[in-house]
Amino acid sequence: MTTPSPISPPSEESWRRAQHAGRTKWSAPAAYAVVLMDESGSPTSVVGTFPGPMSAEMYGRIVGADFRVVRVNPSSPPP
Repeated sequence: MTTPSPISPPSEESWRRAQHAGRTKWSAPAAYAVVLMDESGSPTSVVGTFPGPMSAEMYGRIVGADFRVVRVNPSSPPP
């Protein structure tokens, strides 16, 4: 198999396969929400969403309250 280049461009079939794989794998990136918790452990509010778990964790520590970091899907509507 040759590497695509201007001299040997990718075939139409491999191009379609790559496009389809891209749509299914990366269609909805995950985000992470910081959820504040009360004394009994129940969620009270979402204070922010972040692109990665580490940034969400850092924000929760800065706020200084009881919190949890929860993975969310930004493309799905809330219930």
